This record gives sequence, C-alpha cells and structure tokens, in this order.
Amino acid sequence: MRQLIVAALCILTASAGAQDDYTPPTGKLVKMVVVSRHGVRSPLEANSALAAWTVGRAWPAWPTGRPGLLTDRGGELAALMGGYYRVHAAQAGLVPASGCPTSRSAFIRADVDERTVATAQAIARGFAPDCRIDVQRAIPSPDPLFHPTKARVCAIDAKKAERAILARLPDGFAGLDRKLGAAIATTQDLLQCCRPDVCSRPHADSCCRESACAKTGVPGSACKLTDIPTGLTGGKTGPRMCGAIGIGSTASEIFLLEYAQGMREQDVAWGALNGANLERLQVR
Repeated sequence: MRQLIVAALCILTASAGAQDDYTPPTGKLVKMVVVSRHGVRSPLEANSALAAWTVGRAWPAWPTGRPGLLTDRGGELAALMGGYYRVHAAQAGLVPASGCPTSRSAFIRADVDERTVATAQAIARGFAPDCRIDVQRAIPSPDPLFHPTKARVCAIDAKKAERAILARLPDGFAGLDRKLGAAIATTQDLLQCCRPDVCSRPHADSCCRESACAKTGVPGSACKLTDIPTGLTGGKTGPRMCGAIGIGSTASEIFLLEYAQGMREQDVAWGALNGANLERLQVR
C-alpha cells in the first residue's frame, strides 16, 4: 500500500520539562505535516485470485469495478479526516476557521496511483470545501519520496536483508509460526483455506516459491493454512514473507477493509468476525 503525503501547515512544539517538574508547554504551533496512507480501497487482488485461499466461500463484490481503487466510502472518510485537520489547524491559528486558505498555506502531494490521488483530493475537499487546493502528483515515477527502494536511492541487498531477518528469529520461521499459532488458526477458521493448487505446489497467490511451501500436501488434496509454513521469497524491492503469515496478513487486511467499507455484517469475513477472534488477529 503506497503512501500519500499531506504537507499542510506543519508542526513545531516546545518540549515539556522532566516528569517531576512539569510545566505546560509554551511553544506555538507554527506548521503541521501529516503523512497518511490512502483511504478505504478494494482489495489489490481480484476475487478470482483470492478464491485460491477459500473453499466453498465466495468473496463479496466491491463497488469499484476493479481491484485497488478508492471506494466512495473511502473518499467520504478521507474528507472527514481533512475536516478534522482543518479544525485542528484553525484552533492553532494557522488558517481561518472557514473560507479558503491562502495559496501558500496548504500543500498536498500524492503518489501516482488512483487511490492515493483520489484520497488526496478528498482530504483537500474536507479541509477546504468549495476551494481549490491542487494535488501535486509524484514525478518522476517511481518517486524516491514514496518508493526509495524502487528509485534506488535506498537499495536493499536482498541477501543481507534476509540474513538480518533470520538473525532476529532464533527459532526460525517455524518458531514464529508456533508463536502466532492462535492468530493463524483463527485466520484459517475464517478463510476455510486452502484450495489444492495452493497446497501441492508453489502458488503465486500464496507468495510461496520456497521448496518448503511446496511440500504441504499430496497433489490434488486440500490443506489448511496451519499446514503451510511461513518463509521468505524474493521480491522486486527485497525479501517478502510467504506462507501462512503472508496469506494471513493479506486476508486480515481485507477483512478490515470490508469492515471499514461498511459492508453488511454477513459479508465481513462471511459473518464470522467477532470481538474474540478479532482480538486474536491483532498480533503485537
């Protein structure tokens, strides 16, 4: 998910004293910088691809027509966020409470994707209704501000990164799977994963290209998410996680998007998402 930068107005605060000798800050808010992701979007994968992760369950339809686009609901929520920023900035005396801000008092820059540009435009509408705040698009692409690895200003050595990741896992990914076993099992219950083609060979949708991920079942048979070991696979900008945690993290994000979109209760994780299993999915 790419980011959107809203550099509107921006922040300088005075530091407080020590805890045992606290005095109210006397600094003045003179500028505010907001860094935000895009609003609610449809999943990046088409339902036909996501179907590999479910057995006997159909993913709900999204109103965008194709994957990865900002929804009308996402735009509405982003506009509300822009309105909140306006109130906050006005209370600090940075802009008037109503009317259009001066041309140099607000600046918005977004990445080139539709969802980030549309989110920026919605924030601008909420911040200053009936006013024109131009959204600057990132040029060139990839923009080093949003994509430092793709732009090669912060290139990642894939092998070095993989060694660093494994060094933080004394028990390897197998130990991580055990540690997150409850969350993986809950995701399995929600998904009813997986189709045979995910289980018996490397599958692009599961991000599994490691040999371990291909040994999880007999050809033609289904398997569970808990049967697919987590591992690393190569990506364009560095290693990516694959297997149970890779699938589970994407699925959990989609459930959150369904909820934020305001879908019917029976469509959010097929009506199976409740407070108890939602808490198990919140890995810390």
